[in-house]
Amino acid sequence: MHGTAPNSILNSLNPIHNRGIRLSISVFRNSFIPSTLCEANTPPLDIRCSLLIHKFALKKLAEKENDISSYLFTNSPSPSIHLKKNLPINMLKKMA
Repeated sequence: MHGTAPNSILNSLNPIHNRGIRLSISVFRNSFIPSTLCEANTPPLDIRCSLLIHKFALKKLAEKENDISSYLFTNSPSPSIHLKKNLPINMLKKMA
């Protein structure tokens, strides 16, 4: 949801997240949000969502049954070989 949802929907979740943090650490309603998040040792919602998305992606990539893992973790030629094809001729001579 967080990776594909528009920003307007994600921004509507921020007040709910902030209110939950305020209730959990018992701070006043008019406390600044950054200081409240710092006191709760919690990142802002957008950063937390991106961390969770990256954590999930890395977890899935680490699985042996994943279709992509066989491509990523085989002893294939280095990507620089593929990059050399697209270089101008004078750059190829310098690299050789």
